[in-house]
Amino acid sequence: MTKSKSFEYPDPDFSDFDKDRYGQVWAVYDTLDGTPRFYGIIREIFSLEFKLCIAWLEPEPLNETKWLYEGFLAYCGRFRIGNLEHIEVHLMFSHLVCATNGNNNDAIKIFPVKGESWALLKDWGSKNLNYEFVEVFSNYNESIGVHVAYLDKTKGFTSLFHMVGNLFLVPVKGIFRFSHRIPSMKMIGMERDDFPEGSF
Repeated sequence: MTKSKSFEYPDPDFSDFDKDRYGQVWAVYDTLDGTPRFYGIIREIFSLEFKLCIAWLEPEPLNETKWLYEGFLAYCGRFRIGNLEHIEVHLMFSHLVCATNGNNNDAIKIFPVKGESWALLKDWGSKNLNYEFVEVFSNYNESIGVHVAYLDKTKGFTSLFHMVGNLFLVPVKGIFRFSHRIPSMKMIGMERDDFPEGSF
């Protein structure tokens, strides 16, 4: 029997639900391990108090892969509008997602965007959730893929990461290695004397 887990999430400053949010796509925390890898689009706002109706986004299978049919989920790519749900708890939301419309009104594309930081699955194709962190250096190209560089923890800090190594390409066929975007800020080197410029 699997023991249930409880996750606590701080109220992030960048999740401002006091503004108009109709039509926005937001990342939602996964109850499996507390990472923001599900997506919902806001369909209706009921009042000034927090009460929303969201439509969950479901992965749209791609013709060139069997991955979705083999029990794995996609956390970036093409999505379609799924079931509606009424929400009254805002702490389930992580961050606003950069999403674009596809070929029709129901197709939504979510891919890594230049300047973002993402978690990349180390054991792609397995059920093990082991990650490497990367900075995205190019917007996703459907013919090529996306260029990234590894991020490593900066010595002496618990939540500061810096680029290591050279850029490399995650090809189109490897796009499902992207697990979830990590909300982050890029340092300019003036926050503190020991903050490396360009770190996250």
